[in-house]
Amino acid sequence: MALTDLCCSHCGIFRPIFCTLAGMECTSESYAHRVRRGVGLVILAIMFSSLAFAQDAFKSIEVHPDRTVTFKYRAPGAKEVLFAMEGAKPVAMAKDDSGTWAYTSQTLEPDYYGYSFIADGVFSMDPDNPNIKPNLISPQSVFHVAGNTPEPWEVADVPHGTVHHKFYKSDVIGDQRDYYVYTPAGYDPRAKTTYPVFYLLHGYSDDASGWTSVGKANVIFDNLIAQGKVKPMVVVMTLGYGAPEILLKKWAAWGDAELRERNFNRYREALLKEMLPRIEKEILKRRRLTAMIEQPHCHHIRERHDAKQDERGGRRAYHNRPG
Repeated sequence: MALTDLCCSHCGIFRPIFCTLAGMECTSESYAHRVRRGVGLVILAIMFSSLAFAQDAFKSIEVHPDRTVTFKYRAPGAKEVLFAMEGAKPVAMAKDDSGTWAYTSQTLEPDYYGYSFIADGVFSMDPDNPNIKPNLISPQSVFHVAGNTPEPWEVADVPHGTVHHKFYKSDVIGDQRDYYVYTPAGYDPRAKTTYPVFYLLHGYSDDASGWTSVGKANVIFDNLIAQGKVKPMVVVMTLGYGAPEILLKKWAAWGDAELRERNFNRYREALLKEMLPRIEKEILKRRRLTAMIEQPHCHHIRERHDAKQDERGGRRAYHNRPG
């Protein structure tokens, strides 16, 4: 059977695609015929583009059973490509005849890892990996190495809380800013249940989403609450910059004492005068459990906040780990 036997005798469009489905043969240059011919051409274009996409499928990252990971990056014209993973020195990748660069890591511990490529001195995220690690200075692509047993940050078959993304105008800092609130499964602000409120601060260069998008804090709390290791609580994750302009200096910002102190002071003021009252109004039963984690300015907030907490009879627990 010739290919023409499968096509419409008038327009030449592959019959099984449209004419057969429509239950008719195109016999005239009518308006209906032109519509059918146009639709047929669109379907053909979609079929061939899908086929080309399938043939061009490229896997830039592959996690092996032994927890080593192979990374690939297409840069035929590059003279040198380095693989850069957070917490490690960049390493050279090897180029094959097709212009694809590859590197296989050593065995990695179960975790989420950020990485990027450096092609002839230019940093690049992985264009073939949709998973990213948001960051206000150096965003990266991210990959996950699973363990033999479920890790606390991995989604499990347990009741899940809700992450709320909220915004407000800060009069102290003078900008519109966002924050995130995690409420545990079954949370009802109208109920008589008393929930602790846990304030969780991100590290320098992260944004307000850092603890959920990167740290998986909501998943960790889901699992810990389901295991009975912690009580159900509300978790507040704010944007931790009192002077957002500090980010313009990137890592050199910590050498500017005046800017550093302004950042500390304004953030502390916004946290105590704006954020805490705002959160306390959103829940009926209020008890505050505050953690100052990651940012080096945490101890400044703690020292000035202790007296206020004592006066109000609040409960406090502070954990400090410099970022």
